[in-house]
Amino acid sequence: MAQMQYKTGTVTVTNADATVTGLGTLFVANIAAGAIFKVDGDTATYVVGSITSDTALVLTANYTGTTGGSKTYAIHRDFSVNQGYAMPNKGEAEFPDILREQVIKKIDEDMATKAPLANPHFTGDVGIGTATPGAKLEITSPNNTYPTDKKGSMSLRQLSNSGYGWDWVHDNNINGFLHLHRVENSVSTQVMSFDRSNGNVGIGMTPTVQFELAGSVGQKASGTVWSNPSDECLKNILGPADLKRCYDDVKALLLERYTLKDDCFTLEQAKDRTLTGFR
Repeated sequence: MAQMQYKTGTVTVTNADATVTGLGTLFVANIAAGAIFKVDGDTATYVVGSITSDTALVLTANYTGTTGGSKTYAIHRDFSVNQGYAMPNKGEAEFPDILREQVIKKIDEDMATKAPLANPHFTGDVGIGTATPGAKLEITSPNNTYPTDKKGSMSLRQLSNSGYGWDWVHDNNINGFLHLHRVENSVSTQVMSFDRSNGNVGIGMTPTVQFELAGSVGQKASGTVWSNPSDECLKNILGPADLKRCYDDVKALLLERYTLKDDCFTLEQAKDRTLTGFR
């Protein structure tokens, strides 16, 4: 098995120069770009940029130590897969210094590519599932929980159980709906939908009018219940109605004339603004 370090021969190095000249060395067959070069007695390490010949190589940065020849050295040829740190030879006394230099360099390189943890921010657009976001935040990755014409799912899940939470799903068409799904025991149920093309809202269904319910009963915050009493499934039929009693009940109701408020109904929604009806 080849030694993790190459130390054959000696080298000549020059301050402020990246060229290393070897004596008795065989760089071509034993060294590759990316290896770590260190002169014995120095604390600084350097990365090998290229191999010129068996007796010459070029570093990626200029040598900062003292100019001199016949210097002993070590080139670390083996690196850990995960972090890229030089591996030690058995009993190597200088390895702690080399490892320290490599760890510090790796941390500096990683931190330079990350946003500050205390105040994370991005100066450009951010994409999830897309490499070319067209907005400050764009989510386009498909979610296999839904049909293939759905995309852009955003999920909120319980930390203790990912099978419970909420999903926002956007249809994959230009006039698509935005759906809110309730997720319980990994089963998704549509509970609310918004039509982007016209603003229609649906509760428990995809709306076809301005506001549409899947069920027949609703309730105000005050506790007042409103329903669709014409739905036969809500009734127990008792028989024909007493027409005289119905007529008396209608006569007792107070009819009023009124106009619709502009901030509640647009002209497009209700062209007849003055109406007669019950309060």
